[in-house]
Amino acid sequence: MKSSKNFSKKIILFYGQSLKLILLYSFSIILFSLFRLIFLFRFANREVYSNHMLDIFLAFIVGFRFDTVVILFGILLIGILNIFLLFINNKKLFHAVNLISIYFCSFVIIIFFILLTIDQQYYLFFQNHLNILVFGLIEDDTLAVLKSMNTDNPLILISILWAIISYLIIKLVKRLYLFEFKTPAIIKKISLKTSASIVVITIYLLINFIGLRNSFGVFPLKLDNAYISSNNFVNQLVPNGIFTLRTAFSEKKFDYKKKQPGQILKSYGFSSVNQALSVYFDEPPDNFTASDYKKYLYQTTNNNLKIKEKLNVVFLLLESWSNYFIDIHNEELNLLGGLESHFHDDYVFRNFLSATRGTIYSLEDILINTPIQPITSTKHRLKTYNSSVARLYKENGYETYFITSGDSNWRKLNEFLKNQFFDHIHGRVDILKALPEAKDNTWGVYDEFLFEYIQQILKKDNKPKFIFALTTTNHTPYEIPSNYKPKPIKLSEKLKNEILCSEDIAEKSFLSYQYMNESFGNFLSEIKNSSLSKNTIVGASGDHNNFTVFPFDNNIDMRQKHSVPFYVYMPQHLRGSIFYNPNRYGSHKDIFPTLFNLSFSNQKYFGLGNNLFENTKEEDKFISIHQQFQMGTMNKEKIILKAKARKALLSLYINENF
Repeated sequence: MKSSKNFSKKIILFYGQSLKLILLYSFSIILFSLFRLIFLFRFANREVYSNHMLDIFLAFIVGFRFDTVVILFGILLIGILNIFLLFINNKKLFHAVNLISIYFCSFVIIIFFILLTIDQQYYLFFQNHLNILVFGLIEDDTLAVLKSMNTDNPLILISILWAIISYLIIKLVKRLYLFEFKTPAIIKKISLKTSASIVVITIYLLINFIGLRNSFGVFPLKLDNAYISSNNFVNQLVPNGIFTLRTAFSEKKFDYKKKQPGQILKSYGFSSVNQALSVYFDEPPDNFTASDYKKYLYQTTNNNLKIKEKLNVVFLLLESWSNYFIDIHNEELNLLGGLESHFHDDYVFRNFLSATRGTIYSLEDILINTPIQPITSTKHRLKTYNSSVARLYKENGYETYFITSGDSNWRKLNEFLKNQFFDHIHGRVDILKALPEAKDNTWGVYDEFLFEYIQQILKKDNKPKFIFALTTTNHTPYEIPSNYKPKPIKLSEKLKNEILCSEDIAEKSFLSYQYMNESFGNFLSEIKNSSLSKNTIVGASGDHNNFTVFPFDNNIDMRQKHSVPFYVYMPQHLRGSIFYNPNRYGSHKDIFPTLFNLSFSNQKYFGLGNNLFENTKEEDKFISIHQQFQMGTMNKEKIILKAKARKALLSLYINENF
């Protein structure tokens, strides 16, 4: 009986301490919301108020989630100490916990206030919340930076203001913790029943856990969730600077420091630039006399008299577009859907390899020719790389687009791409607003709506457009629209014995793959049956193979491990001037040298790759390291050495931008 009464007292004590934390949380939420309101008033322009009032309201709602995560993490230690009170019966320990709570919570709220103030001034300079660039304060001349900041920000006055606010916060928290709250009758009743108390405590802990994740999905709340509007400022309104700073610390772990050229060459096994050039181009080292190695990173498109006008160019990077799945396509297991006829009519390279086995890495490799990855997770995403494939199109008068069916700020892509010669960066939010009938899933809008959106952009005016697009539907958990009418998906007994996963997952994966190809096939049919057929080039490849269904070990041909197709559609007037060998070997590095040669005549471009439509006997000159699996009769050591030479030369270039 005595132990029951003691537990009852502890529950009441736990309630009192938890109530104080709830009040501190509420105070902090008001503080964060006030700063968000000030942020809106300080930095928003008229266009934001005129066209995005609903988005602004949503920004405060979603911002509440970001604030909750930060605040709950800030007071997490005190929440744990409160639980600890349930297992002790010592007044001195209680008073110690109370004292720790007063000063710890005061410190946390003061830090919140200071960082939120700094964040707004940081935005004034950089048009962004606290991010990885803030570490420049330490890496650069700190004193010089502080002097520069003091020019526009009276640091002494701000420091005095911080001191006054800090004093008031400490007084407020101390008064809160010394105040004796009257325990409601219902809490007293609950405290007398151990089982009821345990249920209440469990619910309390569950609410805190959900608050810390602030998501019921696979992933906890991330900066990707801040992209709610087509207006960039509204998206900046959502997260708070403390959340973005926490992300910056995570990015700092993956940051790249600028290296000496000798270090880079040595890491790939070369003693000089000339040695790397010699290996890559199969010429004696003495042939390379130019002091600037970058001269050899550029090529020139062919003199093609049939290229008389600027054509739209659409390149699609299709999620998990596996070559192996194409090999097992048949009438009972229809994986190509509406794409099958286009494969027969147009140009497809099947002996083709992805740069990497990850989406962001392949994307970066294709976009800016970088073997140093991931760039998007570091401060170097804010640099401009002249190796960007969009540069040549933009400099030749094209309107340049990057469109993803997912969130455009996934992996900080929006920050990265705006510096890589893209005029427009569109994603899930933009597509959903443009197409009221569009539907989305975990990763983004369904592929059919991405393709419809691309069609709209191509048709909106006569200005030539370069569009780089990324699909997302063919990704676990393999969700497809409920109204999609699938073609046959039947697994043979042989296939059932080969798959790595369950039959249910395999069927979902095959159906998702079929849906992607059906959507892509319909898109191509729309292009070919419209005026766009005469002025539009379409290229497509997979970002990587699908590794969910099959175990790529000795039981399955290793040549397929990194194999993805490369498909090209071109207007009829270009077809007579090309050489096509469907058995030719290639990889991601060859995509844009091929598309550049279809787009431009006598144009200099950045890239170490082949034009796959050029008749040449030097097909072994530019080889990916993964092609050792496909070229069994060739000297594998030579292949690997060439791949290392290419990576060394491109790494030298990318490193110069750091």
